[in-house]
Amino acid sequence: MNSTTLEKYFPLLVVLVLGGYLFSKAAPPKPSAGGVDYAAIGRLPVLEGGRVMPFDALARTSLQSISGLTEVKNENGEVVASAVEWLVQVFDNPDAYYGKAADYKIFRIEHDQLLGVLELPRRPGFYRYSLKEILRNGRKLEEEFAKSEKKREEGKALDLYDAKLEEISRKQQQFARLVRTPPERAGGNVVRPIPPQSPNGDWEALATIDLRAAETLSEQEQVDLHESARKAIWEKYERQFGDLSRMPEPGRKMIERETEQKLRFDLLQEGRGRREKVSPAAATFTAILDSARRDKGEFNAKFLETYQSEFLAHVSDEDKFKNKLEAKWLGQFAPFYHCEYLYLPMVIMTLVSWIVWMRPLLRAAFWLGVFAFAVHSLALVLRMYVQGRPPVTNLYASAVFIGWGAVGLALLLEWYYKNGVGSLVAGTVGAATLQLAHFLGGSGDTMAMLVAVLDTNFWLATHVTTVTLGYTATLVAGMIATLWIVRMLITVVTNELSANRDNSLFGYMVYLWAAVGLSLICFAVVFLIMDRIQAYTNPNESIRGLWWIACIILTGGVFALLMIARFVTDGTLSDLALRFQQQGLTEEANKSLGQMMYGVICFATLLSFVGTVLGGIWADYSWGRFWGWDPKENGAVLIVIWNALILHARWGGMVKVRGMAVLALFGNMVTAWSWFGTNQLGIGLHAYGFDNRLAAGCRWFWLSQLALMAVGLIPREYWRSQPAKVAVAEPVAANKKR
Repeated sequence: MNSTTLEKYFPLLVVLVLGGYLFSKAAPPKPSAGGVDYAAIGRLPVLEGGRVMPFDALARTSLQSISGLTEVKNENGEVVASAVEWLVQVFDNPDAYYGKAADYKIFRIEHDQLLGVLELPRRPGFYRYSLKEILRNGRKLEEEFAKSEKKREEGKALDLYDAKLEEISRKQQQFARLVRTPPERAGGNVVRPIPPQSPNGDWEALATIDLRAAETLSEQEQVDLHESARKAIWEKYERQFGDLSRMPEPGRKMIERETEQKLRFDLLQEGRGRREKVSPAAATFTAILDSARRDKGEFNAKFLETYQSEFLAHVSDEDKFKNKLEAKWLGQFAPFYHCEYLYLPMVIMTLVSWIVWMRPLLRAAFWLGVFAFAVHSLALVLRMYVQGRPPVTNLYASAVFIGWGAVGLALLLEWYYKNGVGSLVAGTVGAATLQLAHFLGGSGDTMAMLVAVLDTNFWLATHVTTVTLGYTATLVAGMIATLWIVRMLITVVTNELSANRDNSLFGYMVYLWAAVGLSLICFAVVFLIMDRIQAYTNPNESIRGLWWIACIILTGGVFALLMIARFVTDGTLSDLALRFQQQGLTEEANKSLGQMMYGVICFATLLSFVGTVLGGIWADYSWGRFWGWDPKENGAVLIVIWNALILHARWGGMVKVRGMAVLALFGNMVTAWSWFGTNQLGIGLHAYGFDNRLAAGCRWFWLSQLALMAVGLIPREYWRSQPAKVAVAEPVAANKKR
């Protein structure tokens, strides 16, 4: 194959190879060595959060909420259990606190003080511990949590340690909820795995069935259970305090309450063994899980076949179909996760095209983006169909949707301008937002039914979608501004390496400024790529450390080369430097980037304004007031005001392309504040999605944007001198045809 043929078919080859990788993930998993068909168990329907979902979805969201991962891994990054396999060991398992489930390292603990209290070793890079390890010092954890609760009751400020205590307590409660639903919550929002057994029947929680089964006990058996519970509790306190007849009344009432709790637990235990008397479906479901949990012996597939053929008759055909789609294409296939690894090659190919093989790499990046966008779109439509809602219903969905919108908008820009900017924006924003979505999914994206005020498809499809698209356009404008800054820095560097450089002290300072900026941007790009490769390959701790060293050496090497070049060059640029100079801020690049920014900001202003007005109408409809100065409302109007400010500054001649870029970077900060920052305040009607790590992430993002704005203030004469005006049209002319 000659070079011309390779250039022609290279984009098709890239799409076929990476597309094959993507669809290979749709292959069904093989049964385990013991013959357990976890894929079939994962397709069993359960009711949770107001909607019917596959057991697999419950497993993935629960595990991700506790561990931050959708698989159980060990310290070396090796997968030791799938989400379904983990939940089989946990769900409705009386031995979960002592058996195999308690050995899985799923509880993430990073805080050194909390690790010290629990006497746990620090595991850098992994940070996960098993339930058995935590419960060894469970009493200390309870005491510390009680102190934190007392601080809250007294109105004292809570610190990061208190937040981490609350986090680990929440995760333990979620684990306990899966092991055994407390009887007092049996009628609330709990997992209901048993489908209706009559046309007008309801889904049932196992605790409800167990309490009903316990009613089949004889009167004498119930009396014996009560006496046994009373004896166990009173004897425990007699060993501690001696004669309880002299105990004050409050103490005696506390013991009576504990006795009642012990009795309810014993009734549930007795009821679990009698499920077949009141619910054959529950008994068969129990048999499936118990059979799958056995370490020895073959899995009894007959229980699964019986359950599927006899006890799912009254689950609607629509729920069955959605269940199958969700288990196969949203759970097992995980398209949003794998699309992230299609967007990253777009970034790499576009960056490499700045130096070599420009035309084939840019075309390959564009068509790979089109393919990834199509998969992203189909997955988004499928999620909407399964949930029966418009695309944005929570923070996780907002990240997925904003990534989708940004990729689509950037690809349209690339189709029109054909300069690689759109592909680079699409790949970067697509990968970053899907990674953010994966992080946000750690709270458990169950696609649950919404609270009453949000349970309105019309407003979700109009106000929320429009405002989110306003976020999308503002972030795309900010990303284009970032690329303008990068190309400006390239121009500064190449200008200062050429014959007409400024050898004054200020010239040296400007060059140092630009070199630091390029090095930090290089570090950010390498960090994004390396972090995703690490997440996919799961390297052990030693290899992960070597990668970090390599990343730091690479970034430091870029800075060192730039500084050495400044002092050893004779003003004659090499061929490679000339090639690098072509990616600087030429007249053509400055004009096209300015047009792209301006158009996207106009689009963002329109969408943000319309979405904010629609939000006011919805607020008037739901809460009886159009505007209430809620933090989220203020954040939305700030985006409108800031985008309008940029446009007025441009129309009034106060700023040109550079000023518009710097202002657009601040627009990123405003958007991050409206999207996430207002949620971290914990006040207002939109107070949801609080997370300490998310708050820290916002701070680092804001600092990065301020740093870029500072770099963008390099004086004009250093990036508008003669070498920057060399008209190099190859990125445009070479790509007239896709």
